[in-house]
Amino acid sequence: MRIVHPLELEDYVVQSMPDVSPAKWHLAHTSWFFEQFVLRPHLAGYPVFHERYEYLFNSYYEAVGPRHARPERGLLTRPTVEEIGHYRSHVDEHMSRLLEAIDPCGDLAALIELGLNHEQQHQELMLTDLKHVLSRNPLEPAYRSDLARGPAVRETAPLTWTAFDGGLTGMGTNGDDGFCFDNETPRHKVWIDSFEIADRPVTNGEYLEFIREGGYEKAAHWLADGWATVQQECWRHPLYWSDGLDSQFTLGGRRELDPAAPVCHLSLYEAHAFASWAGARLPTEAEWEMAARDQPVEGNFVASDRLEPAAAAGFVESAVPAALESRVDALLDWLAARKYLSEERFVESRVFARQQRFGNLRIRRELAEHGVALGAADAERLRQTELQRAKVVWARRFGKPAADAAGRVRQARFLAGRGFSADVIRQLVDRRKPRDED
Repeated sequence: MRIVHPLELEDYVVQSMPDVSPAKWHLAHTSWFFEQFVLRPHLAGYPVFHERYEYLFNSYYEAVGPRHARPERGLLTRPTVEEIGHYRSHVDEHMSRLLEAIDPCGDLAALIELGLNHEQQHQELMLTDLKHVLSRNPLEPAYRSDLARGPAVRETAPLTWTAFDGGLTGMGTNGDDGFCFDNETPRHKVWIDSFEIADRPVTNGEYLEFIREGGYEKAAHWLADGWATVQQECWRHPLYWSDGLDSQFTLGGRRELDPAAPVCHLSLYEAHAFASWAGARLPTEAEWEMAARDQPVEGNFVASDRLEPAAAAGFVESAVPAALESRVDALLDWLAARKYLSEERFVESRVFARQQRFGNLRIRRELAEHGVALGAADAERLRQTELQRAKVVWARRFGKPAADAAGRVRQARFLAGRGFSADVIRQLVDRRKPRDED
């Protein structure tokens, strides 16, 4: 109930899309689970709170019987929020009586454990649904304005790749290591080819590069159904991002977009398109399970009180205090307003900031977007250093020659996305005709 404490009464009933359930329904459904599967069969003389609740609050349990249509849960103005509160108290009271009367073991203990994990699942769903509900309000109200923020991060550690040997391996579980849901069983054998997986999630800043390079405007990297959806739904950025690409809606209200935080709220189509653009692919479920199997269970959980993704470990935190950084930005704005910052200085700083990550075509295009161009000396210097700079970018991203033609295509596509010239890409990627090797 702590989750719904910040809500106003009107917030409990809204269903903003068919896949969202009202907060009131989540509260009733999780109590109905215990009533239906624990109390009715196991507590003698249990008084059912309301016979029709079995129809209203069943989600997808076919064996229980028919149920109210999911897209119409928002039409249920009755029972009231107060009545749902009484229902939960009724179920809680009788669960306490059951646990006092018997020592649950075996199948009953497993059923109660399932109910507790089911409720935790719906706690996550409730926050997910509330975020969508509040985002549809033009006032963009915050669920909680006091939510904690992650540490200030201005630069990310380079993305690296961890290799895993393929072979016949186990996937899933038999429940020997603690609780699991039924769709995680049984443990079975699968074949996995050798693969590499990134050591951290894709960031907002990296996804922003995909957008600025026309990711939502070119069909090349999209699945056919995905591209059709982009056109039909007019997608131009991830869900909850602003059209200006500088902020996103969160449970704490609208906040500045954190370039170091993991990008989220992507569809499978968007994730696939980004991976293709980056010269990679999405991992399979089996590959992801193998990669995560031996990792410690740690991260940004509910105890952090952020309720938003946080920058992954390995990111470099800014050493500049936020207040000082703000004063520096204000000074730069003042200088620019009085034309004390020349175009030459701007070009110099822009080239310095981008040359270690991008090719000459990308640098020229970005300068053109600001109405400036490279001078002859800068252009010649970049031309002479582009191959060496591309080698650094290539080594950081791939580290070794591609094993086949498909791999070379992925590497070439990645370098082209970074704005390196076709000639430089050929020299790096086409190992059949090596040139200018170190």
